[in-house]
Amino acid sequence: MPKVKTKITDDDLDGGPVRSRIDLIYSLNQAGALKSLKMEIHGKAAQIPSLKNRKRHGGKVPFLDPAIKYRIRVLDYLYKKTLSQHNIPPLSWGTQKVVLIVICARRKVSFDADNVLTTVRDWLEPSVKKFGKGAGKSRGWGIGLVDNDKYITGLVFTDRDLGLNLDHTLIFMRPWSDVHSDIFSFLNKEFFGI
Repeated sequence: MPKVKTKITDDDLDGGPVRSRIDLIYSLNQAGALKSLKMEIHGKAAQIPSLKNRKRHGGKVPFLDPAIKYRIRVLDYLYKKTLSQHNIPPLSWGTQKVVLIVICARRKVSFDADNVLTTVRDWLEPSVKKFGKGAGKSRGWGIGLVDNDKYITGLVFTDRDLGLNLDHTLIFMRPWSDVHSDIFSFLNKEFFGI
């Protein structure tokens, strides 16, 4: 079995011509709470892995490929580095319901976009879950933008789906309460002409 890396090195952040990084744009409402967030993930890290729970020992023991877990930890590292470099306080929606849209960077190989959405939703939770079966246990990754992924309603697109050719992955988040009526109006207009 090949050895799995545990320490993040410069090689992991080198994406060829573009070094891996996360650019962050966010806004706060009048009360100082998080209102909107946009992340751009550049370099090798933009190829967010498809998280798929596998089972071992006859389908009884959940198993996460250590190489995928490591790549998620690289995203953690980059996010925390961005917060630190720009003196951004910890950001979180807590238990507020949010809308998540992910636009995946162009890839040379096929991938399951729904599994990428699962990865991002899991990554947005805290590293130590507050709820459920794993409450109180560290998963080894997680940035804590939401307390639990059950508060996330998400859509994922490939760049090709939108007629784009992106070399970076985009993540957009807003509170559901800010956009639900706009989404309903869009659906009525675009799908039914109402």
